[in-house]
Amino acid sequence: LHGKGHCVEFIEEGNAKTPDILIINGNDRCEIECKHKEPGEDQLDYIKSIYNNTQRARKQFSKTCAGAIFIEVDKRKYDDFLQERERLASEMGRAIRGSNSISAICLTSKISFEDENDFVYRHRASMRLSTNAKIPMPAVFLQGLINCKRDDVSNS
Repeated sequence: LHGKGHCVEFIEEGNAKTPDILIINGNDRCEIECKHKEPGEDQLDYIKSIYNNTQRARKQFSKTCAGAIFIEVDKRKYDDFLQERERLASEMGRAIRGSNSISAICLTSKISFEDENDFVYRHRASMRLSTNAKIPMPAVFLQGLINCKRDDVSNS
C-alpha cells in the first residue's frame, strides 16, 4: 500500500475499542477492522458469528471516514473459498444494509491449488461495497486494498 501513496497506521487501543488500521491517501481516509474465523467452528454458529462480528466492528468506527471490515476465512482450497463466499454473501449484504457506518466488507483467504508443476498459493478476496454507507469507500482504496477481479466486488 505504501507504493500506491497510502499511509498505513496501526491504531493503538485505549479504553474504548477502536478499528485496527487507519489508511490515509491525501484527504481520503479509511478505518479497517480485521477479524479471523477459525475452520473448526460449527457452521451455523460460524455464519451467525460473521454477522455478530460485523455488528460489533461497526460500533468501533469513528464515523468520520469510510469503515471497512476484513474477515479472513480459513479455507485453503479455492473451491472451498468460493463455496464459503457464496454462503456468506447474504450475511455480508444483511450486515451492510443494517448499518450506515460500514462502507465495505471483505472476505479474504489464503488458498492453494495444484497445477501440473506444483502447488500454487494465492490470496483471494471478495468485497461487498455498501450503497447505504454514510461515507462510501473512496475509489483510491479499492485498487490499493484489494486486487481482485471486478466480478468479485459487488454493491449492496
